[in-house]
Amino acid sequence: MRSIALLAFALVALPADPARVIDAAPADDASDETTAALETTPLVEAADPGPPKKRKKVHLKKGELTLAVARHAARYLSRPMGSEVVKEIDGRPYAFCVEEHYHAPGSGQTPEGWHKGVTVYGFE
Repeated sequence: MRSIALLAFALVALPADPARVIDAAPADDASDETTAALETTPLVEAADPGPPKKRKKVHLKKGELTLAVARHAARYLSRPMGSEVVKEIDGRPYAFCVEEHYHAPGSGQTPEGWHKGVTVYGFE
């Protein structure tokens, strides 16, 4: 196992371009000095973007839940409760929130009772 790790390290440590290999051996003359020049880039002030836009989360209306959004939501079931991720799908932002869901027994929805689910919100 150790030889595999050393081989992996050696492969990672090799330069991508063999022509750029630099000899790192010390020079014979100890009086030689190596001088490095430090290049500085001036800082550029960016314009103040102002306060972040507050967007209100809203429940999706009937017909707004597309197949692409539903498939994306299923990916988040393995995340911990309370997780929230905002993703843009087909040019529209959605919030995927892992929350407790409840389906009443006999309602025809499965699973019945309390369970982990992903609620998808749109934004106004």
